[in-house]
Amino acid sequence: GAAGVAALVLAGSLLWTTAGVAAQGMKPALLPGDIALVRRMPVTVARGDVVAFRMPGEALPRVARVIGLPGERVAVEGGRPVVD
Repeated sequence: GAAGVAALVLAGSLLWTTAGVAAQGMKPALLPGDIALVRRMPVTVARGDVVAFRMPGEALPRVARVIGLPGERVAVEGGRPVVD
């Protein structure tokens, strides 16, 4: 019984992890200090999806919303993101 539970926990930790929300930019859906459950497998993302990623040299993942897709240029004008 205990070995089965341990195997399930191990398998779950290989598929899922948690990431803390640190920035104000995810409001109102996610607030700083919230914890997000994150799937560890690579997936295809679309504009508006919430993703977690690691920046080189940082130990903890960041949580952000996708605003630009491959090949698009993103700029910030007047404090708001503008695509192409």
